[in-house]
Amino acid sequence: MGDDFQVCSSLVFKLTNESAIYDVLEEIALAYDVFFVYFLLYAGPALVLANLFAIFILTRKELRTPYNIFFLVMAIDQSLSILGRSVLLWKSYLNFGCGFTFTLPYQIFEIGIVNLCPMCSAHATWLAVIITFVRLRHIKASAEEPSTRYIVTLCSTSFALVVLAGIPQFLSFEIYWTELYLSCDGGDEHMLETVPYIWESFRLYDNDCLLLRITYISSGVLYNALPCTLLMILSTALAYQLRKIRQIHADTIMGRSSGVIAESVRSSWMIAMIVFTTLITDVPQAIVNILVGFMSDRFRNSVSTKLSAMIVTLVIFSAAINLTIYLCMSRRIREVTMSYLCCVCRKVKGKKSSRDNSSPIPQKTQHNITVSVMIH
Repeated sequence: MGDDFQVCSSLVFKLTNESAIYDVLEEIALAYDVFFVYFLLYAGPALVLANLFAIFILTRKELRTPYNIFFLVMAIDQSLSILGRSVLLWKSYLNFGCGFTFTLPYQIFEIGIVNLCPMCSAHATWLAVIITFVRLRHIKASAEEPSTRYIVTLCSTSFALVVLAGIPQFLSFEIYWTELYLSCDGGDEHMLETVPYIWESFRLYDNDCLLLRITYISSGVLYNALPCTLLMILSTALAYQLRKIRQIHADTIMGRSSGVIAESVRSSWMIAMIVFTTLITDVPQAIVNILVGFMSDRFRNSVSTKLSAMIVTLVIFSAAINLTIYLCMSRRIREVTMSYLCCVCRKVKGKKSSRDNSSPIPQKTQHNITVSVMIH
C-alpha cells in the first residue's frame, strides 16, 4: 500500500525503520532490479515458447502415459505463471497512455493474473510432491503404473485444494474507482472521468494487519513450506529405493528385466531432479512469506516486495531446468522430440526444393534458343 499504512507491528524481534539490515537489503534489491527487468522482458517470452513446445511434445500420442500427464500439467502451470508475470512486467514498463489498461475488463483480467500466478506455481510444487509419492509407492509395491483416471483425479483435486488455500489471497485485492487524471501518468486535472484500478484491500490492515498476516503465513506454509518438507522426506525415501534398485540392477543378468530396471531408474532420477529444482525455488519463497507475516510492514514494503524479483527469477530458472530435464533424461521424450524436429526440417527442405524446381527458365536462355532456330 505504500507508506500510508505503516501500521503493522512486528510479532517477533524488533527492527527499527532505520535498521541497517533494511538499508542493505534495499540496496541489493535496487541493484538487482535492473537485471531482472531485462531478464524477464526477453527471457520470459522465450521460456513461454519453450514450455509451449514441451506441452506440444507431451500431448503427442506416443507420450500419453500416466506420468507424462503429471509433467504436462506442470508445464502448463509453469507457462501460465511465467506468462502472467511477463504480462504484468511488460505493462509496467511500456507506456500505454490512458487507454485500454484503465477499463474494467482489463482490470478484471489483471486481478485474475495476480491471483493465478501464485496458484499455478503452488500447484506445480504440489504436483512434484504427488508424483514423487506415486513413484515411490509404485517402486515399493512393484505395482502397475497408475491409471490415467487416477492421475487426472489427483491433478484436479490438488488444484482445488490450492484454490481453497488461496482464499485469503483473493481477499487481498479490490477494484476501486478514481478520477482518470489520478491514475494515468499523462492525464491532467480536466480528465474527471472515473476509471477502475486495482489496489490492496483496506481490510488487510484491520486488527494489526490480521488478514495480511494470514495471507502471507498461509501462502508461505501451504504453498511453499509444507510441500517442501514433504518433498524432502519423500525424495530421501526415493533415493533410498533407487539405491536398492541399483543393487538389484547390478546383480541382474542382461536381458528384459535389466532393461525394465534401467528404465525405472532413469525415470526416477528425472523425478528426483525435478524435486531438487522445486526445493531451490520454493524454500526462499517460504522463508520470505512467513517472515512477512511476523515482521512489521516496513519489511514487506521495503524488502520482500523488492526481493520478490529474485524469487521470480528462481521460478523462471526452475521452469527452464525442468524443461531441460523433460527433454534430456527421458529417452522416449527425446526420441519423439527429435522425430518431430526432423519432420519439420524435412518439410522445410521439401518446400525449398519444390520451389527451386518449379522456377521458370530464365528469359535470356529462351531468347537465345529462339534466335538460334531462326538462324538455322
